[in-house]
Amino acid sequence: MPKNFKPFFLWIFILSMALAFIGFLVKTQTAYAYFPSNYLFLIGFYFLVTSGAHLALLKANETSGTRFVAYFMAITGIKLFVLLGFLGVYVFFNREGAIPFIAAFGLLYLIYTVIELVFIVKEVKNSGQHSAS
Repeated sequence: MPKNFKPFFLWIFILSMALAFIGFLVKTQTAYAYFPSNYLFLIGFYFLVTSGAHLALLKANETSGTRFVAYFMAITGIKLFVLLGFLGVYVFFNREGAIPFIAAFGLLYLIYTVIELVFIVKEVKNSGQHSAS
């Protein structure tokens, strides 16, 4: 396991717990009727998918820094297809709760993607500095 995965994993775990707590507060303290009932499952799903994709990106950066862009595009494309496939299957079988689920899904996608990109850009910059010296 790449040594730089542990800080990301810890950060994404803390983020997931914070999002779960915020979701709990929104669901219990407001009159928001359209809150998705399976919000915690969504957070767990994003936690696993994002952690797996980030681990694969770190390994790709260690193995072949010159081909990292191709690996990044492939891993990101696979991740996107997995997420969209999951979304499509869920909406197909649960039409009545689709709108809140799609809204939460999109918001979580943005949050987790931004965090992943911040960490991977930092990692690529750091590995580029070490290989140039």
